[in-house]
Amino acid sequence: GSVSCTIVFTGKKVPVIIAYEGWDAAGKGGNNKRIAGALDPRGYEVHPIASPEPHEKARHYLWRFWTRLPKTGHIAIFDRTWYGRVMVERLEGFCSENDWMRAYNEINEFEKELHDWGAVIIKFWVQIDKDTQLERFNERQNTPEKQWKITDEDWRNRARWDDYEKAVDEMILRTSTESAPWIVVEGNSKYYARIKVLKTVVDAIEQKLKRNAGIKRKETLCQRVTESSFFCLQKQLHDSHTAIKKSRSTEESNCKSVKNMIK
Repeated sequence: GSVSCTIVFTGKKVPVIIAYEGWDAAGKGGNNKRIAGALDPRGYEVHPIASPEPHEKARHYLWRFWTRLPKTGHIAIFDRTWYGRVMVERLEGFCSENDWMRAYNEINEFEKELHDWGAVIIKFWVQIDKDTQLERFNERQNTPEKQWKITDEDWRNRARWDDYEKAVDEMILRTSTESAPWIVVEGNSKYYARIKVLKTVVDAIEQKLKRNAGIKRKETLCQRVTESSFFCLQKQLHDSHTAIKKSRSTEESNCKSVKNMIK
């Protein structure tokens, strides 16, 4: 079973912020599901970000993200983020040019403040090519139990692929910082993408462990709980590797059987 995912470094609880952006149908949901599946639900929260509510529009656009930040020792997973300001809001005219041009610096400052607070910030851009997106859109459209995943808005956004691609390039160029670098996840293979994300999260937290204060860590209950949490994520990573190997082995076996039948 899962264990407590409160993260404690030398007696100090550390917040973890995992942010997902990417093309429609890139596999963001499946990715964060694999991370969340290894954690105690008491220690994390997933925030699916949609259009702002009226009371949110009446405030600075970052306000609704400030209110969703994790407390120390907990994890917040954002499915879509504050980067909507420089993508969909920019391209759909939901904010002025001055607004989205100013947002790059505002976002960098926002993330720098989180970093200086002591948070681990992991930002993923899940990348797929245009043909892969079309294939996944059609699969959703033609599969009854998946049709809820595809909307007219998805098709409309796809028609503006080149515009979005330009906005994405500028976003990554201007907001990948030392405090919060972008990690581009190659998403054409969902299995590969999931493993890369799991490994990146485990590595980022472990690096924070090593960097945090040069004080020699004492063996405490908090430390053991923390290490158990990391083990849970690492086990999920190992299980994903094993599933891929098993899948490939089955495919190879089926291919051999077909060849033998042809002979």
